[in-house]
Amino acid sequence: EGRKIVCRQLCNEIINYKMILRRAVNLSPADIDQSMKELRKSCPHYADIEACPNPMPDIEEKLVNTRGYVDKVMIGSYLHNKGKLESGEPVTNDANDGNHTDDEFTDDGYQLR
Repeated sequence: EGRKIVCRQLCNEIINYKMILRRAVNLSPADIDQSMKELRKSCPHYADIEACPNPMPDIEEKLVNTRGYVDKVMIGSYLHNKGKLESGEPVTNDANDGNHTDDEFTDDGYQLR
């Protein structure tokens, strides 16, 4: 019963974890399968759902108000890591320019490469 409560409270984190697994370029399909098996063992009900009873909280306003985050996060990350990037160019969110189909982007609007 305690594990069910913890899993329910972590539902949004589980959804994000699965999204990270699907996007990971450094994991093999076997690694992803193993991670999903472990998740199903720990939280069987939440391992196979794609939406939680409680929506993910929107913390954008909190980040802007308390830390001043807007577009500074991406450019700050770029400046910090530019020597490690393949292209050397910052990543931009081009999802709203109207020149792309939906399947070219992830659910957060960043282009798949």
